[in-house]
Amino acid sequence: MTIPAIVYTGEENTLPEIFERINSKGVALTEYEIYAASWPRKEFKINNDGIIDYILKKYDTLNDSEYAIKDYDRDSKRINKNVNSFEYVFGVSKFIQNKYTSLCFYKNLKDDETNPVAFQLLNACFNSSHGQIKDVHKIIARFENKIDLLEKALFESIEFVNKCIEPILKFKGNNRKDDGKIFHSQYQIMSYISFAFRKKYEVNDDNLRVLDTWKESKAKLSANIWKYYVFDIITKYWGEGGTGKIHTANIENRYFKELSAGQFSTAYDAYSESQIGRHENRQVPNPSDLDYVILNTIYVTSFSAMDQLSIDKFDVEHIATKDQMKSLNKQANGWGLPISHIANLCYLPEYENRSKGSKNFYQDSDYLNNSINTLQDIEEKYSFTTSEDLEFMDLPYSENDFDALQTYYLEFIKNRNKIIKTKFLASLGFTNVDENAQVVEVVSNEPMNMFDEKYFRVTKMGELVCNTIKYLAENNKLDNDDIFNFKDREFSSSLGCWLPILVSSESETRDNSGRSRYYQNKIIINGSEYYLCKEWREEHRQKFVPWAKNMLAK
Repeated sequence: MTIPAIVYTGEENTLPEIFERINSKGVALTEYEIYAASWPRKEFKINNDGIIDYILKKYDTLNDSEYAIKDYDRDSKRINKNVNSFEYVFGVSKFIQNKYTSLCFYKNLKDDETNPVAFQLLNACFNSSHGQIKDVHKIIARFENKIDLLEKALFESIEFVNKCIEPILKFKGNNRKDDGKIFHSQYQIMSYISFAFRKKYEVNDDNLRVLDTWKESKAKLSANIWKYYVFDIITKYWGEGGTGKIHTANIENRYFKELSAGQFSTAYDAYSESQIGRHENRQVPNPSDLDYVILNTIYVTSFSAMDQLSIDKFDVEHIATKDQMKSLNKQANGWGLPISHIANLCYLPEYENRSKGSKNFYQDSDYLNNSINTLQDIEEKYSFTTSEDLEFMDLPYSENDFDALQTYYLEFIKNRNKIIKTKFLASLGFTNVDENAQVVEVVSNEPMNMFDEKYFRVTKMGELVCNTIKYLAENNKLDNDDIFNFKDREFSSSLGCWLPILVSSESETRDNSGRSRYYQNKIIINGSEYYLCKEWREEHRQKFVPWAKNMLAK
């Protein structure tokens, strides 16, 4: 067979461009196949055994197939460690993919297939556009006599960025792997690494001199990069235009600019609002990467070092549990609710989550008897809820009650969303926000002229008590004897409340542990102010409702 050939005798450094032009017709090679064929073949010595191993695996794979590689001597290459520029960058890509979890992309590539990460990363560290990636071999040529220096600088930059994002990337959460979970894209992480590289080293210096400004730059980046990591994921900044944005970030010094509380607030609100319109009834999606990043940001400040180092495991739990909410939705003949909303998620110790099954924290307290966590621990450290928040899940909904179920659930989402957002911003260092925001006490403002059976059946107990007693007071249906009875513990118990229904002074509103047991908003009865107890549960309905109906009938 006669094979046509072009014999070239010019300068070697023009070969890549000539090869690229010749390859533009017919079945074009991939970008990296062109580099393999067109980059200079000059070899140089390296010292990294790991990189050599990945290069040898490439040739071993090819050599074991139907082809034989001419002049390939495995033992000689392992001992001498001589490689050309393409082989070197090929090996670096494989090496950093396996050494650093944050760069572990293209996991399913075969040993002889090219991973592009090191090609793109080196180009971002030294050049100003993606088009210059074809000239990465020139970077290697600059450092071929001190390749260890280039490796050290690159690896240190990767490790610096990994350290910055480690609180989110390696947060224990429900991660079952020691090396963490990837939430980012390759372009996102390469942007941070190349930026740090360029701010630490003088890239035009063949000795990669550390810049005098690095100490100041390091402090800024340590404070900013992990926040950009969170912000970019929530806003989906790297969803498109990856390589161009990398070079733009380097040119515009993007990561030196501090993000504001307003930017994070807007980003969180946009994500939260995008979820509120979901109608989930049969299928509820698992938490997304965005959900994990938000949760990790919140809980990284509340999980102690002991939590992170312990053998305990954690789950992401739906506070209003999936199975029960789907059941309630079906019971009320509904078309679905945003069950997977970020405000309905929390971390929970694995034992507490799995032992209670489909019940929420307040429906099955037996599992706590075998746990080191009390219900108060769970409320304060994990769920940020109170029993009143999930009271709506105990109501006996019928097929025409979806409007009530939807109202209660969205009210729960709204109130908890406020808490989650506040804690999210506080964890990011924005301490001017109210970190102690509490669930809003919601009392219906609807006119109380319709106390029908549905009202008494599906109104939450706390709301039912508040509205009923308020209506009775405003319509002069309570006398001094009623007030005396409300302040009596025994009479109050007969209506289901284990504390006096009314107290007069603020000092009486807290128990011995300092926990508030009464609503903060006062209620006026016959010209005097009182605090109304909020310790009402679903099981109190059968005692309170008959009394309320009798009082309303007067």
